[in-house]
Amino acid sequence: MYGPLLGKIVIFFQDVQDIHDRGFGQIASESILRTCGYTVRQGSLTERERRRVLANIMDREIASKSCVMEHIQFFINSHYKQSNRKIAVAKWRSDLDWVRNYHIDTQRRFLIAGVRHA
Repeated sequence: MYGPLLGKIVIFFQDVQDIHDRGFGQIASESILRTCGYTVRQGSLTERERRRVLANIMDREIASKSCVMEHIQFFINSHYKQSNRKIAVAKWRSDLDWVRNYHIDTQRRFLIAGVRHA
């Protein structure tokens, strides 16, 4: 409703059995990109919003640039033959090109709510 949620989600587990006991055995089926809000589903994110999510993932070191590229390439390779995924594949290809040319922001950003004269 308000756009993508930008942030880093961290889940701590004691061991592999703990992952299964907590019901996260299938967590690998959701990519880190999807977990952070990235999707090409029609009607969800605009191109600008998708790229903001991707930039956030890389800038905050949630995943490396190469990892993001590998995930997107995997999506393309997994779906490019499916006729019902042509739009999604086109978006992934466009986003992959954008990520290739993206320069990771090495400076921290701060939101300033206002400035007042003292």
